[in-house]
Amino acid sequence: MNPLHHPAPSKPRHWRTRADPFADVWNEIECWLKDEPQLGSTELLLKLEDTHPGKFTEGHRRTLQRRLQEWRVRVVRELVYGTRADGNILAEARK
Repeated sequence: MNPLHHPAPSKPRHWRTRADPFADVWNEIECWLKDEPQLGSTELLLKLEDTHPGKFTEGHRRTLQRRLQEWRVRVVRELVYGTRADGNILAEARK
């Protein structure tokens, strides 16, 4: 392969390549976050290991970090813009 040749970037995926390991326990995690929003992925993973022994490992930390980031962004948007009863951000806030 020519060192100056760069492969074409692949199109970004919008689908999951594997099942979400936190799908079954996300409601439990959300309750913990509502009670203690300062909790990070390390503390949450330790709690999960206590309540669900053998199901979660250190290898799940990055996935949990991504889910936490998405949750925090959603909460901030709800606080700033508010939401309608159907869960959508108000249309005026998007403009």
